[in-house]
Amino acid sequence: MIFEHRAANRVAIVCDWGLPCLILASLVLLHSSKLCPVATAQDGLDPPDATIPDTSVNVSPTGVQRFAKGKWAAMSAVGINPSDQDTEEVVSVYLGDHPDLQFSRRFWLPAHSKRQTWLPIQIPPATPLRDQQITSSMMRIVDSGDGEVFTENRLGMPLTKRSLMLTNAEINTGLILEPPQWDGSGMSESSRADLYTMLYAARDSAINSSLELSLVNFRSDFLPPTHRSLDALDQMVIADDHLKHDTSGLLQLRQWLRDGGRIWIMLDRVASASVQTLLGDDMTFSTVDRVQWNDFQIEAGADRPGQPFESESWSSEIPVEMVRVMGDFNEVSFQINGMPAAFWQPVGRGEVLFTTASTRAWMQPDQTPGRALYELSQRFFEPRMKAPRSGPAMIPMLDQEIGYQIPQRWIAGLVLGINALLILGFGCWWAFQRRLERMAILIPVSALTSAVLMILVGNHYAKSVPSTVATGQVVRVFDATDQAEVSTVHSVYSSDAGDLALKSNSGTLTLPLNLGDASQHQRLVWNDDQSSQSIGLTQPPGVVRHFFSDSTVLLDQPLKLRGTFDAKGFRGKLQGLGDRKWEDAVIVASPGPATAVVADPSERAPSSQDSADQPATLVATTDNLLAPDQFISGALLSDTQRMRQEFYRRVFATPEEQPFGRETSLLIWTDPLDLGDQFADRFARRGTALLSVPIQIDTPVPDADFQVPATFIRTETFAGHRGVSFVFNPRTGRWLSQLTKPTETELLFRFPAELATMTLKQVRLKIKLNAPSRSLIVQAMVDGQPTTVYEQSDPSGTIEFTIDRADALQWHRDHGLWLSIGISKTQQQVASATTDPADDLDSPADGNAAVIGETKEIESTTWQIDFIQMEAVGRIESDPGTTASLATPHVSTRLAGTP
Repeated sequence: MIFEHRAANRVAIVCDWGLPCLILASLVLLHSSKLCPVATAQDGLDPPDATIPDTSVNVSPTGVQRFAKGKWAAMSAVGINPSDQDTEEVVSVYLGDHPDLQFSRRFWLPAHSKRQTWLPIQIPPATPLRDQQITSSMMRIVDSGDGEVFTENRLGMPLTKRSLMLTNAEINTGLILEPPQWDGSGMSESSRADLYTMLYAARDSAINSSLELSLVNFRSDFLPPTHRSLDALDQMVIADDHLKHDTSGLLQLRQWLRDGGRIWIMLDRVASASVQTLLGDDMTFSTVDRVQWNDFQIEAGADRPGQPFESESWSSEIPVEMVRVMGDFNEVSFQINGMPAAFWQPVGRGEVLFTTASTRAWMQPDQTPGRALYELSQRFFEPRMKAPRSGPAMIPMLDQEIGYQIPQRWIAGLVLGINALLILGFGCWWAFQRRLERMAILIPVSALTSAVLMILVGNHYAKSVPSTVATGQVVRVFDATDQAEVSTVHSVYSSDAGDLALKSNSGTLTLPLNLGDASQHQRLVWNDDQSSQSIGLTQPPGVVRHFFSDSTVLLDQPLKLRGTFDAKGFRGKLQGLGDRKWEDAVIVASPGPATAVVADPSERAPSSQDSADQPATLVATTDNLLAPDQFISGALLSDTQRMRQEFYRRVFATPEEQPFGRETSLLIWTDPLDLGDQFADRFARRGTALLSVPIQIDTPVPDADFQVPATFIRTETFAGHRGVSFVFNPRTGRWLSQLTKPTETELLFRFPAELATMTLKQVRLKIKLNAPSRSLIVQAMVDGQPTTVYEQSDPSGTIEFTIDRADALQWHRDHGLWLSIGISKTQQQVASATTDPADDLDSPADGNAAVIGETKEIESTTWQIDFIQMEAVGRIESDPGTTASLATPHVSTRLAGTP
């Protein structure tokens, strides 16, 4: 009735305006009826002859929106279906001049709906660096029953092309910040402006680039949930909480961080609950309160490395807000009024920068970065290094799993058994007939027949190589979030040509190592359940091909080794492995030595009923310490153990990459995890997996001596009055070789934080070196003065000695045991020292630098230190007041003064 009343009023108005207006109104109503056929049908009239628009799909950049060669990114696929029927859409994209490699997305599009989904793509690695853009070509594919056909776009073309921006050499910074919202006061917009001003000023101070790239602002409530969608980013700034409900996005962000990314979390803008969701147990602090300051000073933190920092004053009539936090901090760079203002937390291979003061606290009045912000920016705005992958190092080991099979024992037993039965049967029969002379013919013939049969069987097995998929995995477990990163490699061999029928489950993308090889066409298709499959990927006969995948999985139960130190070494319970069989366990802390791990011989083997619930007890004693470059115990190794040994050597050839992280870890071999990778049914499956399990150390039992194996003691260089020595590299654990001049290297031996209250009883040092005609001098700190505790002339080979002086085993103020390792001059250098005082002990940084203007004959006798290892015996007293304890390496903060 309301509609009719309004229509009548409109008609009355038209009639009053006359005939021209009536004609114009009729045209308008006629046009409206064509646009609104549904309304016409409701009036009982026949619908007009109008066609409903076709379904449309558009693919465009999303997420990072900047692309770098060889890296993954995400595209957004938006489909619109105005029809009455549900449809299934398939869109495919190829990049540049590479139609042989396509990335496709198959998704369901309901009737009368608009849907957005995502499509991962990889920029071709061979893209020239000089190119600033690359063309993406999109096509819609329809299955016509007779095959696939293309659907024309609105321009009548089968392909829709667009250009993607490439940023190959630039540093890309992401920003998570929700869109602006007007709050009536303007404070929100002012705060955003201050944030952008600080970020751009900080990045410009750290990056020397002629390009002015804007920040990548993730305004959506969800990050693209695709394979390595953040690959092109170098660092990320988190300035609000709007991703806290994005489970898939947080998983992507966490994996990117552990792979070497850097995240800046502004605690004045981000709630602690959001940080907890992202980092899990890697968040080691809690929020106390919020305060405001008008005047304060930014001072250097206790753990800040580098040159001394003069305090920076700040004053304003408009106060700045600061969040005060308490906890254990790995490295506090700056503090305000005794509370952390900026601190770092390592997570995997990456690290997180936390700031507690608002943006204006870090800027100068002229809108330039303060000295503290400048220093933080130099470290934060660095290119992200490519994370090392341990999985490909398994390829030589997996290739050995493919080949001829050895005949099973029952076949040889059957042949030999028949041979024995024939001889026994005929022997008895001929003995009864008194014709044993015939045995002289039977025995050679039977033996020859058995030999021929064994040769034929062996030749058959040698020539028949079965189609095989050998799988190797490196699984790194993170106890902070009960997740594991899995690097998987497949070695695939097929005796006949055929389709691989390769499929991957959600969260796993299995790709050939030579992705994009123009020898065959490949199409990677993602489905709505996030599974993927490779279409057109075939396996040629007689060729071994390799496939890889990187994935993150959530463990059914926490997997960790929890234990403590006792009189023999380390003893712990391996939890979460269930009934899986394991072997060749070892504890590593790169670049230190490894310690072999065995099952506790005093513990009974659990029965099959309770093996899944009963954690295994593992023991790593000081007697199980392995030699450098050794990771498998035993004098005689099996073929499998030798291959594992070579794998370890390939992985630890560059220990500075820290393939298993900074922490001490348990490495253990077991069966591979089932990630849902599927190959054709004709392939036989076999494989192995190496688990990197975190170790949780409990405080030892008080009033009892315990031993600390060398694997748990880290060796670092110490910055003494001569500076930091370059003779020893703590990242690689290696010493410079072929030195000719005397040096003195100051070292700091760090123990686990759980031994902070330990009293050292003695330490045992093992030093392998060759220093002919020289002396080895070891000094310890006694009453604040370096004092010689061991000396040996003409040292050569492996030297072991013990330091048990209580006054020499006091903890240094820098949280460790300080020792100095010195190599003296040769006799020739001592004789010439009286005439050439410049030949005194050189600064450690001088290395082998020759003395300028020196005219005498240069001493050519070289010396070399191969390694230094330390084991310790300690004790924790029940009364901590009677011990000289080690200060914890973490910085613990208590609440300081109030504003």
